[in-house]
Amino acid sequence: MGRRCLLNITSLLKGTINMREVEVLVRVHDDFKKAQRLLKRHAKFEKKVEIHDVYLMDPLRKGLSPDEKGGLTEALRVRKMDDGDFLTHKIDHFNKLGEWTHSDEQEVGIASAPEMLVTFKRLGFLRLVTVDMERLYFKTPIYTITLECVQGLGLFLEVEAHPTEGREVPVVREEIKRFIKSLGFNTSEDVGIGKPELLLKKRMAEQKQK
Repeated sequence: MGRRCLLNITSLLKGTINMREVEVLVRVHDDFKKAQRLLKRHAKFEKKVEIHDVYLMDPLRKGLSPDEKGGLTEALRVRKMDDGDFLTHKIDHFNKLGEWTHSDEQEVGIASAPEMLVTFKRLGFLRLVTVDMERLYFKTPIYTITLECVQGLGLFLEVEAHPTEGREVPVVREEIKRFIKSLGFNTSEDVGIGKPELLLKKRMAEQKQK
């Protein structure tokens, strides 16, 4: 079977989740304990997990290869965490200004992240970047909220929604931003890119300084 058919197979696997994902990621300038305390006032704590993410690139596919600035339009991720391993493919969408707005995400549970990585290596995929983090999950009736200590990057807050098809993405994003401000955090503005891209840009900047 050709490698181009590989991602299509995931839609046939048991446990596949397809969803439209709208999220806002901000840097947190408060310390971890204060941030955790503030979140518990507004959302229900669910769990704490350690996550090891490996993002893969395909030298033969433009979407799965970073551009000269470290930007991505697609992401292929193999995730290992305390309560299961997952394979995820994301397609990012951008507005007319080139700003990221949301993603279409397909995720499936897998038996073994290490074995999946071996399979991708045999198919010619390369490791792009690794993201290790400790993540605390919180929930409200509308949002999934995560407080993330990301190795090499620092502390982040991510608020995610999965709106129905009828809702406009810009409206949902503005609602998320207002919700974040209501939490009382000292944060940055919306980062506008994901953690793998932040790490890629950091790596590229460090290489230029050498």
